[in-house]
Amino acid sequence: DHALEFIVPFLGQHGYKTVVKPKTGRKDDGCITAFKKDKFMMEESCPVDYKVDRVPVLDRDNVGLLLKLTPLTETSSPLIIANTHLLYNPKRGDIRLCQTAMLLAEIDRLRSGSSTPVILTGDLNSEPSSPVLQLLTSGDISYAGVKLGRRAKRPAPPKLLPDSLGLSDSCQWQVALQQRDQEDGFSVGSGRFWHKLDLTPVFRDPEAVTTYQEGWITVDHMLYSRSRGPGQLELTGRCELPRAGDMSGAGRIPSCRFPSDHLPLLAKFKFSS
Repeated sequence: DHALEFIVPFLGQHGYKTVVKPKTGRKDDGCITAFKKDKFMMEESCPVDYKVDRVPVLDRDNVGLLLKLTPLTETSSPLIIANTHLLYNPKRGDIRLCQTAMLLAEIDRLRSGSSTPVILTGDLNSEPSSPVLQLLTSGDISYAGVKLGRRAKRPAPPKLLPDSLGLSDSCQWQVALQQRDQEDGFSVGSGRFWHKLDLTPVFRDPEAVTTYQEGWITVDHMLYSRSRGPGQLELTGRCELPRAGDMSGAGRIPSCRFPSDHLPLLAKFKFSS
């Protein structure tokens, strides 16, 4: 177990608390989120399993991980960190879109109807023009009759998820809406997904790249909410990503500086309660 044997002890030596969510099935990878113990208290952790045996479009072992953190200050509001790794298969944008809807529903559940700020990041295996990013950034995607993937063979059906899953087209769980006395907001069969998180991307250069998949592309993303509630997130800095032309010679990855086949996303936020 590479995470528990190497990564968690290393981060612990530097003052971090870590939460690990392995993939389901016989997989060796997963998601890990770390935070400084002297800066945050974890209110809640929420592992997300996208695999639902009775739903054909949710038959993969990908996972997500949500943490609800509160700064250790006298007057503080919480924020939510969402970390995920969506399916790679270029033909199955329908699966990635449904996994994203589930992640958004878990974020909504953890927010409990509040305006808690959110940072959402991970390997989404989705380009900036993809349906997944359209849903995240615009808050709305009409998928019915659309080919959801750069290699998709057929258009998406009028409905991707069965009513029995209890996931509203508004990317909210029916149970969560019931608990808030908002069950009339439960909607299915529209051929759309939408949400109200008001997410904006950290990295905006349309020519930036994060990895190589049949060419240099961006599939890793970081977004944050622009809500004006009790806590507010302000982006104060980021490490700009390179473009394809920068990735030859010394720019190749993996390297001693970037020991992965994906480039890291680095950003700095100011959080005001």
